[in-house]
Amino acid sequence: MGELVVRIVSGPQVGWCVHEAGDFFEVENGAIRIPSGKCVCVLSLSTLLPFISAHQGGTEPLGRKSLVEHVHCPDPEGKVIWKIEVSSQSTPAKTK
Repeated sequence: MGELVVRIVSGPQVGWCVHEAGDFFEVENGAIRIPSGKCVCVLSLSTLLPFISAHQGGTEPLGRKSLVEHVHCPDPEGKVIWKIEVSSQSTPAKTK
């Protein structure tokens, strides 16, 4: 499993949405790391999980380029678009 960064690439904060462009979380070996003081709403997370699993599950028949990269929040009033990226950087050292 590789490391992924899932970030908001567009979308104003609308209604009860707590996300802003630039917010992100990381996924490494099936574990989600959310920066301190931030959160991910369950509605967005439930929509993102199948696509995150596909990115971490190995190769697709048509190759990695066939994987979905952008996911729209399912909230009908929401304007948030998430982007799933393969991380190009090492994970920061874990602190205790």
